[in-house]
Amino acid sequence: MIRPERIDQFGGVLPRYFLLDGQQRVTALASVTLKRELFKALVSELEEEIPFIFANLKRFPREIEATTDLAGYTFPWVLFNELFDGAAQARPEYTHLAQGEAENIKRYMQRLRDYKFPVQIIRDRDYATVAEIFTRVNSQGTQLTGAEIHLARIVPHWKGITKEFRDYRRQLAQKNYDLDLTFLMRAITVVECRVPQIQKLAEKVAKDPHPSRKHLNNTWKLARMATDRLVRVLQRELLLDRSKYFTSKNTLVPLLYYLANSGNGRSGAKMIQRFFVMSQLSEHYGGGAETALRKDFRILADPALSSPRQGLSELVTSVE
Repeated sequence: MIRPERIDQFGGVLPRYFLLDGQQRVTALASVTLKRELFKALVSELEEEIPFIFANLKRFPREIEATTDLAGYTFPWVLFNELFDGAAQARPEYTHLAQGEAENIKRYMQRLRDYKFPVQIIRDRDYATVAEIFTRVNSQGTQLTGAEIHLARIVPHWKGITKEFRDYRRQLAQKNYDLDLTFLMRAITVVECRVPQIQKLAEKVAKDPHPSRKHLNNTWKLARMATDRLVRVLQRELLLDRSKYFTSKNTLVPLLYYLANSGNGRSGAKMIQRFFVMSQLSEHYGGGAETALRKDFRILADPALSSPRQGLSELVTSVE
């Protein structure tokens, strides 16, 4: 749970292990075992409030509830976190429980503390091998197409990119724009490979024995600048002050490609707005989004076209 940027919270001491897989399980366990203040400090990047877990000591363990609203939960309701670490047992009200109830709770909580979770530890392997293991574990031997899988293949050649993604997503969130990892990976892919399939980027980076970090950073810089320009157009021209109004964020991918290659985004501002509105209203990416994106990029990046502007014009006509 220790991100590099949070290492100062732990006296600069590196963790003994790095979590390769099982983040959701570990996060769920931490949410009910750690004090809430520590938990929120460790996983501050979580965008939604994880529910509080309450237990009714009079009906334990038959009555346990999850809630984001703390109102109304008075004794015999207690936070499961406090039951786990013993804080609840130190409260004066706890002595009001019958002897049998208190003993039952004590035995049950100890069973939870004693539970052994299976853990596989990988030692003496380089990052590329670990990334391959991650891919196989998550796909049972079959290659997945998820952004996280492909990112794992890229990171050995592009250290620091995950922090770049986290920092940039945080900046976008301040503008009420929630653009996830898949979108950012697509953004880099369309700039670098002229296609929207993230797998193509992973394959290109993995095949190059010595990919230029400078070149990759320039690609990311260009993708990021294009994203910022696109957000400004949507905010200023269409008054879309938050991304939750979008029916599909895939609409942004062709527009980002255009802005990254057009040089001057102002010349196509009206077409950008037109494509965005029509694709949202028509649910252009509502079904078979991957197929729709491939088709759009065959039009948009057609080498026979004279300019990116002409490609966008053809795409607008196609969607219209």
